[in-house]
Amino acid sequence: MRALRVSHAWYGDLCEAEPIRTSSHRSYLELRARKSLACAGGVFEGIDPARLAAALPEPDRPSLVHLDLYPGNVLVEGQEVTAVIDFGGLPIMGDARLDPLSAVIYLTPFITPTATDRDRSLAREWLQAQDLDELFEPAERWLAARWSFATGDVRLHRWCQRVLLEHHGDP
Repeated sequence: MRALRVSHAWYGDLCEAEPIRTSSHRSYLELRARKSLACAGGVFEGIDPARLAAALPEPDRPSLVHLDLYPGNVLVEGQEVTAVIDFGGLPIMGDARLDPLSAVIYLTPFITPTATDRDRSLAREWLQAQDLDELFEPAERWLAARWSFATGDVRLHRWCQRVLLEHHGDP
């Protein structure tokens, strides 16, 4: 995905009916988190979208980000990824680092119950080797805010609550 070249000069939603688009990645992250949290209702009252966005770096340029890379959306043959599917409403023009981060974050038992502790350990080791481990927690908090609108998915909503309310008050 990172190899795909795009020429958009903005950050934001690609497939939303009313997309958020801004010239700054952090501004997009804040507005998107604010919109999702508002849809989630009062359970996340007091979560500051600006602080969530400020904890993530500004990338050099916008990149296509799938934002839903979990095992069910990645087709593999042997040791090779052959396709990425389900570009529903989540793809964005954003920071390319969010794709590998989200893939590892989604290995949590709340989201991917079939993932093992070994899977999670290997994935975290891989993030460290890519110098992405320091972005894990800020990305996890932002993704939880991004998914907070999904109140009908009990497992996912519990994960959002655990991540956001456990870190409430952290930058």
